[in-house]
Amino acid sequence: MKISEDGKLGRLMAIGAACAVLLLASAGCKTPNDPDQLVTDVVAVNSCGAAVDVFMDGVKQFSLDDGYHQTIQGVNRGSHQFAAKRKGTEVVVASTTLTISVYQVYQFDIVGPSSIKVVNAYGETIRISLDGTHKFNLEKDASYSLSEITFGVHGVSAVRDSDGAVVASANIDVQEVKEYVWTVSK
Repeated sequence: MKISEDGKLGRLMAIGAACAVLLLASAGCKTPNDPDQLVTDVVAVNSCGAAVDVFMDGVKQFSLDDGYHQTIQGVNRGSHQFAAKRKGTEVVVASTTLTISVYQVYQFDIVGPSSIKVVNAYGETIRISLDGTHKFNLEKDASYSLSEITFGVHGVSAVRDSDGAVVASANIDVQEVKEYVWTVSK
Protein backbone atom coordinates (compact mmCIF):
# COMPACT_ATOMS: atom_id res chain seq x y z
CA MET A 1 0.00 0.00 0.00
CA LYS A 2 2.80 2.36 0.82
CA ILE A 3 4.14 2.24 -2.75
CA SER A 4 0.84 3.37 -4.27
CA GLU A 5 0.54 6.26 -1.80
CA ASP A 6 4.05 7.39 -2.78
CA GLY A 7 3.02 7.10 -6.45
CA LYS A 8 0.03 9.37 -5.84
CA LEU A 9 2.22 11.84 -4.03
CA GLY A 10 4.70 11.82 -6.89
CA ARG A 11 1.98 12.44 -9.45
CA LEU A 12 0.52 15.29 -7.35
CA MET A 13 3.98 16.84 -7.07
CA ALA A 14 4.50 16.54 -10.84
CA ILE A 15 1.11 18.17 -11.54
CA GLY A 16 1.88 20.93 -9.04
CA ALA A 17 5.28 21.56 -10.65
CA ALA A 18 3.68 21.72 -14.13
CA CYS A 19 1.09 24.22 -12.86
CA ALA A 20 3.84 26.35 -11.33
CA VAL A 21 5.77 26.38 -14.61
CA LEU A 22 2.64 27.40 -16.55
CA LEU A 23 1.85 30.13 -14.04
CA LEU A 24 5.36 31.56 -14.25
CA ALA A 25 5.35 31.37 -18.06
CA SER A 26 1.98 33.12 -18.33
CA ALA A 27 3.10 35.92 -15.98
CA GLY A 28 5.47 37.12 -18.68
CA CYS A 29 2.73 37.32 -21.31
CA LYS A 30 0.93 40.60 -22.02
CA THR A 31 -2.85 40.56 -22.30
CA PRO A 32 -4.97 43.03 -24.31
CA ASN A 33 -5.92 44.66 -21.01
CA ASP A 34 -2.32 45.28 -20.00
CA PRO A 35 -2.20 49.11 -19.88
CA ASP A 36 1.36 49.19 -21.23
CA GLN A 37 0.44 47.24 -24.36
CA LEU A 38 -3.15 48.39 -25.02
CA VAL A 39 -4.00 48.80 -28.70
CA THR A 40 -7.49 48.71 -30.13
CA ASP A 41 -9.54 49.70 -33.17
CA VAL A 42 -11.57 52.81 -33.94
CA VAL A 43 -14.35 52.53 -36.53
CA ALA A 44 -15.16 55.72 -38.47
CA VAL A 45 -18.81 55.77 -39.63
CA ASN A 46 -19.72 58.38 -42.26
CA SER A 47 -23.35 59.55 -42.25
CA CYS A 48 -22.81 63.21 -43.16
CA GLY A 49 -24.06 63.17 -46.75
CA ALA A 50 -20.69 63.65 -48.49
CA ALA A 51 -17.30 61.97 -48.85
CA VAL A 52 -14.75 62.88 -46.18
CA ASP A 53 -11.08 62.51 -45.35
CA VAL A 54 -10.58 60.98 -41.87
CA PHE A 55 -7.71 62.17 -39.67
CA MET A 56 -6.29 60.89 -36.39
CA ASP A 57 -4.01 63.24 -34.45
CA GLY A 58 -3.65 65.41 -37.57
CA VAL A 59 -2.57 62.56 -39.86
CA LYS A 60 -4.84 61.50 -42.72
CA GLN A 61 -5.87 57.87 -42.35
CA PHE A 62 -8.16 57.38 -45.38
CA SER A 63 -11.02 58.80 -47.44
CA LEU A 64 -14.52 57.56 -46.73
CA ASP A 65 -17.65 57.84 -48.89
CA ASP A 66 -21.02 58.70 -47.36
CA GLY A 67 -22.81 55.67 -45.95
CA TYR A 68 -19.64 53.66 -45.39
CA HIS A 69 -17.37 52.81 -42.46
CA GLN A 70 -13.72 51.88 -42.13
CA THR A 71 -11.48 50.83 -39.25
CA ILE A 72 -8.32 52.47 -37.93
CA GLN A 73 -6.41 49.55 -36.42
CA GLY A 74 -3.79 49.50 -33.70
CA VAL A 75 -4.74 52.72 -31.90
CA ASN A 76 -2.64 53.08 -28.73
CA ARG A 77 -3.84 53.91 -25.25
CA GLY A 78 -4.39 57.61 -24.50
CA SER A 79 -6.38 60.53 -25.88
CA HIS A 80 -6.55 60.94 -29.64
CA GLN A 81 -8.10 63.69 -31.76
CA PHE A 82 -10.25 62.51 -34.67
CA ALA A 83 -11.49 64.79 -37.44
CA ALA A 84 -13.39 64.41 -40.69
CA LYS A 85 -12.92 67.00 -43.41
CA ARG A 86 -14.96 67.27 -46.55
CA LYS A 87 -12.95 65.27 -49.08
CA GLY A 88 -10.15 67.29 -50.64
CA THR A 89 -10.84 70.40 -48.51
CA GLU A 90 -10.01 71.82 -45.11
CA VAL A 91 -13.72 72.09 -44.15
CA VAL A 92 -14.14 70.23 -40.85
CA VAL A 93 -17.38 68.25 -40.85
CA ALA A 94 -16.95 66.52 -37.48
CA SER A 95 -14.32 66.20 -34.78
CA THR A 96 -14.00 64.54 -31.41
CA THR A 97 -11.48 63.38 -28.85
CA LEU A 98 -11.57 59.71 -27.87
CA THR A 99 -9.78 58.47 -24.77
CA ILE A 100 -8.61 54.90 -25.29
CA SER A 101 -8.50 53.30 -21.85
CA VAL A 102 -9.84 49.74 -22.22
CA TYR A 103 -9.68 47.08 -24.88
CA GLN A 104 -12.87 47.57 -26.91
CA VAL A 105 -13.84 48.83 -30.35
CA TYR A 106 -14.39 52.60 -30.31
CA GLN A 107 -16.52 54.49 -32.85
CA PHE A 108 -16.15 57.93 -34.45
CA ASP A 109 -19.55 58.99 -35.82
CA ILE A 110 -19.38 61.48 -38.68
CA VAL A 111 -22.85 63.00 -38.76
CA GLY A 112 -24.36 66.05 -40.35
CA PRO A 113 -22.26 69.10 -39.67
CA SER A 114 -24.89 71.77 -40.17
CA SER A 115 -28.12 72.92 -38.57
CA ILE A 116 -31.34 74.55 -39.72
CA LYS A 117 -32.77 77.16 -37.38
CA VAL A 118 -36.53 77.59 -37.83
CA VAL A 119 -37.97 80.94 -36.72
CA ASN A 120 -41.73 81.18 -36.25
CA ALA A 121 -42.83 84.69 -37.27
CA TYR A 122 -46.18 83.33 -38.50
CA GLY A 123 -48.14 84.48 -35.47
CA GLU A 124 -49.51 81.11 -34.30
CA THR A 125 -48.30 77.61 -33.49
CA ILE A 126 -46.96 75.64 -36.47
CA ARG A 127 -45.75 72.05 -36.94
CA ILE A 128 -42.35 71.66 -38.57
CA SER A 129 -41.39 68.72 -40.79
CA LEU A 130 -38.01 67.84 -42.29
CA ASP A 131 -37.92 65.60 -45.36
CA GLY A 132 -41.55 64.59 -44.74
CA THR A 133 -41.08 63.65 -41.07
CA HIS A 134 -42.68 65.72 -38.30
CA LYS A 135 -39.93 67.05 -36.03
CA PHE A 136 -41.57 69.45 -33.55
CA ASN A 137 -44.30 72.00 -32.89
CA LEU A 138 -43.15 75.60 -32.68
CA GLU A 139 -45.02 78.23 -30.68
CA LYS A 140 -45.45 81.74 -32.16
CA ASP A 141 -42.40 84.00 -31.86
CA ALA A 142 -40.18 81.02 -30.97
CA SER A 143 -37.25 79.40 -32.75
CA TYR A 144 -35.65 75.97 -32.69
CA SER A 145 -32.65 74.41 -34.44
CA LEU A 146 -32.54 71.06 -36.16
CA SER A 147 -29.02 69.70 -35.73
CA GLU A 148 -26.88 67.13 -37.53
CA ILE A 149 -28.28 68.03 -40.95
CA THR A 150 -26.45 66.14 -43.67
CA PHE A 151 -25.14 67.66 -46.89
CA GLY A 152 -27.70 67.70 -49.70
CA VAL A 153 -31.18 69.11 -50.39
CA HIS A 154 -33.70 68.93 -47.53
CA GLY A 155 -37.38 69.77 -47.70
CA VAL A 156 -38.82 71.69 -44.76
CA SER A 157 -42.47 72.54 -44.27
CA ALA A 158 -44.65 74.36 -41.77
CA VAL A 159 -48.24 73.31 -41.12
CA ARG A 160 -50.70 75.51 -39.24
CA ASP A 161 -51.57 73.68 -36.05
CA SER A 162 -55.16 74.97 -35.93
CA ASP A 163 -56.37 73.47 -39.25
CA GLY A 164 -53.51 71.40 -40.72
CA ALA A 165 -52.94 73.70 -43.71
CA VAL A 166 -49.43 73.98 -45.16
CA VAL A 167 -48.41 77.61 -44.68
CA ALA A 168 -44.81 77.46 -45.96
CA SER A 169 -42.30 75.07 -47.47
CA ALA A 170 -38.81 75.30 -48.84
CA ASN A 171 -35.91 73.22 -50.13
CA ILE A 172 -32.68 74.00 -48.34
CA ASP A 173 -29.51 72.95 -50.15
CA VAL A 174 -26.94 72.24 -47.43
CA GLN A 175 -23.52 72.57 -49.05
CA GLU A 176 -21.54 74.28 -46.29
CA VAL A 177 -20.89 73.74 -42.60
CA LYS A 178 -23.04 76.46 -41.05
CA GLU A 179 -26.38 77.28 -39.49
CA TYR A 180 -29.08 77.81 -42.10
CA VAL A 181 -32.02 79.98 -41.03
CA TRP A 182 -35.59 79.50 -42.30
CA THR A 183 -38.15 82.06 -41.15
CA VAL A 184 -41.83 81.22 -41.48
CA SER A 185 -44.00 84.32 -41.80
CA LYS A 186 -47.44 85.30 -43.14
